[in-house]
Amino acid sequence: MKKKLRILALAMAALFVLSCLSVASAAVSPGSTVTLITTTNIYLPSSSASGTLTLTKSTKQLPAGTKVNVLSTSGGYAKIMVRDSSTSTPYAVYIPETSFTTSSSGSSSSIVGVGTVTGPTGTTGSATATGTAGVITNCVSGVNFRTGAGTGNTLLGTLPKGATISILSSTTGSDGDTWYKVTYGTTTGYVHGDYVSTSGSVSSDSTGASGSYNKYDTAQTMVSKDSTIYMRKTPSSSTSSSNVVKKLTGVKGKAFSILGETGNWYYAQYSSYQGYVRKQDFSPASASTSGFTYATVTGTSADRWGTIVQIPGTKIGSAYGKLYDNSIYCNGLNSKQTDYYYNTYSGSKNYFFSLVPQNAETAVISGHNMQSSQTGLHDLHHVQNYFLGVSTCEESNCRASCSNIGASSTFKITYGGKSTWQVVGFFELNQDTMKSESSRKAAQSYILLGGWNLTGAAKQSWLNQVMSYATSTYKGRALSSASSSDKIMVMYTCGDHGNSGGRASANGAGSSGGGYQNLYFVLKAVG
Repeated sequence: MKKKLRILALAMAALFVLSCLSVASAAVSPGSTVTLITTTNIYLPSSSASGTLTLTKSTKQLPAGTKVNVLSTSGGYAKIMVRDSSTSTPYAVYIPETSFTTSSSGSSSSIVGVGTVTGPTGTTGSATATGTAGVITNCVSGVNFRTGAGTGNTLLGTLPKGATISILSSTTGSDGDTWYKVTYGTTTGYVHGDYVSTSGSVSSDSTGASGSYNKYDTAQTMVSKDSTIYMRKTPSSSTSSSNVVKKLTGVKGKAFSILGETGNWYYAQYSSYQGYVRKQDFSPASASTSGFTYATVTGTSADRWGTIVQIPGTKIGSAYGKLYDNSIYCNGLNSKQTDYYYNTYSGSKNYFFSLVPQNAETAVISGHNMQSSQTGLHDLHHVQNYFLGVSTCEESNCRASCSNIGASSTFKITYGGKSTWQVVGFFELNQDTMKSESSRKAAQSYILLGGWNLTGAAKQSWLNQVMSYATSTYKGRALSSASSSDKIMVMYTCGDHGNSGGRASANGAGSSGGGYQNLYFVLKAVG
């Protein structure tokens, strides 16, 4: 499964684009806007010791007439922010003070994080470069921008996903959650902390690294297995001061944000620091099972929590009467307490079962793919193909036509007091869409067990993150929308195109893609 990979050149190997605020200052000081009077090279920080900054001249230049905002000054240089034109990632660089004037005249190039604030006020403007750089993330298209820290405050508009913002401060909102006071364009307001990330930005001269890595589309959370972690400037085993961003101590079990990888290294963020860490020192974060309970297996009808009645365009459902059993069984464990009791199958029988408690806020239903006997959830791949316009099933033991199966986005499933469910979106994480097995494992844990007991803003954040996979990149699509007030169900089964060995080759995939390759459907109750 291949994640959409983007190679980041932190040494500015890509073209940079700069811009400015529209207000000039009479002096060269933080917050001033200056205009370049000559074509100017940019300089990269190569080290910082005892407050003395060492700069390296880059081959990249900024054209005369470009206006930029000054973040700070030191030793005859002005610190500014630039944006990588291919990744939209902001970075801090330096230009000589002799290259500019404080005049506000001159043309302006593309602004870092340029965008439009939509909503009642219709506010528009350029993104400010002051404060700590942040990015709007963990959402499908955008997040609410408010006058105060809490959902009860007036809505200013919507900040689009991926927008660069300036973080001025953080505070505890009326809901008890963390909110950030941010500036976007000419407007200052508040955004819930779940939707703000500082990944990809450099917050100070000493917190960044250099080199190239394969950037994940969505950051993964992993925990440290060691108490001491060296965050390195390059993917090298050297722990010399010249190669260490930060030596962290007392961090065993602490969560790190993993932004990408290269070889045996992750590119990670912890607090305000970013750098390379050894993969062997980390493990995927476990999804929360606080308050988790398992049912007692009785072998009676009490074990049946629901029924799949009809999934149009498939053979799945009691309405068709073609499968061994269309019941959804409880989440009880086997006698050894090592697996779900109903996680069993053969060529003639297969069970659907819940992974979470019966009263879970979000239902999670599993079933084996059963490509050969067609007695499980394999036909969900046909529904996936139908909506993606794929004419033939990729599974080598099937190859059924998917063009005219009459699939519908409405599933008839009796569960949790609901009987009709609408598909919100679907996606497949396999070796072709998400290459890293560890990333697939972390994603699986979060998708299946990360939202079962969440409500309100926390549930919405989980839902937004899950739905961020419902794109063509992950062989998926969003068919509808859902919110934290909806009753949600996740159905999942094994992937087709991934698999491993000879079957993978027969299905047009690599020969050994590893595990945790699955197809996910996200639904909401509508009746």
